[in-house]
Amino acid sequence: LGNLSERKEKTFAGDLDELLKGLKEEYPKARIVLVSPLPNVLHDMLKRERAYLLPQAVFADMMKQLAAEYQVDYVDLYHANLLDTHDAAIIHNFMPDGVHGNEAGYRILAEHIAAEIIKMYESSQITETEEEQSHDA
Repeated sequence: LGNLSERKEKTFAGDLDELLKGLKEEYPKARIVLVSPLPNVLHDMLKRERAYLLPQAVFADMMKQLAAEYQVDYVDLYHANLLDTHDAAIIHNFMPDGVHGNEAGYRILAEHIAAEIIKMYESSQITETEEEQSHDA
């Protein structure tokens, strides 16, 4: 995992930091959206067998912190209560292998992410309009 104070290479913190820094430098006008993973019951099962595995929430929280630091948009699927495979009905209906969605599962995921991006866009349009009005005043 690493940590945000050191950001060493070959750690999640260091590599995600390097990725975001590179994207911001190479594409300064691009709107970057970082999306967290979904909660996954298989990870929890593996965690019982492998004490060295970290909780998924740690990764989602670190992603959120780096998104804020780099001023990129963030879609938090981990805390969204969406397609959580801790629910057997979700696995049966939308994620048959417990990790990957079927067609219906990916449709739900796509619609949720699209809705979040639309909210981000609308929010930035309102902010831009307010800034323009304050400059005109």
